[in-house]
Amino acid sequence: MVYVLHLYEVDEETRAEFESAFDDGGFVYHLLSSVPGHLHTHLMRREGASSIYLSITFWIKAEDYARFRTSLEKVVFEHWIELSPLSFSHIGAFHFRNHGDNSAGQAAA
Repeated sequence: MVYVLHLYEVDEETRAEFESAFDDGGFVYHLLSSVPGHLHTHLMRREGASSIYLSITFWIKAEDYARFRTSLEKVVFEHWIELSPLSFSHIGAFHFRNHGDNSAGQAAA
């Protein structure tokens, strides 16, 4: 399983529209639900700062996420970000380390 994290800062005036894009039936929901290997995307708002959001997207395998990164859906998502009045940061892709793995885990950009 791969977990991809994004950080958003959204203008107060567009907060409701931004949140609805991630709701069931919203733009981001529909866009990602058609991508093989995508399980779900959760959107969370930072406590005490109503304009800061973190999304966590769950992918079945690293290969699914890698395919998404070169897909038309990724281009559409990036275009939506460019047109939206928000600040966006890709934090990275993470997975839990395997039991018995002595490494500290991995993160992929």
